[in-house]
Amino acid sequence: MTLAVLGLCTMVCACASDNARVDGRARQGQDELPAHVVTAAPLTISVDLDDQTRRELERRLSAGSLTVARLMIRDVRSQAAQALKGVRIFIEKPDADVRTSVDDAHYASSFVLGLTSPESMLLNVAPTLTRLSKSGELTSEKLNQQKAIRITFVPEPWDFARRLPPDFELTIAGVALEIPRQP
Repeated sequence: MTLAVLGLCTMVCACASDNARVDGRARQGQDELPAHVVTAAPLTISVDLDDQTRRELERRLSAGSLTVARLMIRDVRSQAAQALKGVRIFIEKPDADVRTSVDDAHYASSFVLGLTSPESMLLNVAPTLTRLSKSGELTSEKLNQQKAIRITFVPEPWDFARRLPPDFELTIAGVALEIPRQP
């Protein structure tokens, strides 16, 4: 499988063997990489793509054969999240906010938090990447220029809350995009 992984300050990108996984965790004896913190305002993170991942993504998008692109969100911890309905995920839409519709072409998925912490999520974002490619918004030129995919996390409060409390935050340890090999 091919992985692209992001740490907040240190970008970690690698091509992994079928049995290996690169996920941005610190090695034994090293400090953990800084986490991403989502507050009441949306947060956009760039997930760097190594050359092999980028080429494979471009190849599959141009062939119309991208069926699986896993967005892995690792070790999400919440604080003051009682008013949180869920978190919407948008791709290549850094201006997304709580008013941005789930009918927007950039919308990829949503997740809700359970009762245990930390939690990890695995979302298939291939349909969104394909849609953006077909519309001309995600081109090979753009992928080669920015060498990353921008993921925007939009926290959505319950209607009764209208907004999230000032001390609300979600801490995300790592975000990765995986394009699994096809036979």
